[in-house]
Amino acid sequence: MFSTDVTKNEDGTYTVMDSKVDGDKNIYVRDSEGNRTGEVIGETLTEHTFINDDGSAASGAQIDLADNSGAEFLNEVSGENGPGLLSTW
Repeated sequence: MFSTDVTKNEDGTYTVMDSKVDGDKNIYVRDSEGNRTGEVIGETLTEHTFINDDGSAASGAQIDLADNSGAEFLNEVSGENGPGLLSTW
């Protein structure tokens, strides 16, 4: 598993700075000096989240917690009767 470090942008989005193999799925916020603030904005879904094909961190990737387009797409693909990311049990 990879932990991911991000910085918070003025518009409320986050920019991926680094990912590293350490058995931790958390996404941590860094301050302007590069130190982790202790704030965790979530967990990665897979061990390949925010990792490029060559194994390097997808630095510069943007995270927008208010954007549900990816979840909506997956729900559409899974069909009406399939479990969805935005549905509740």
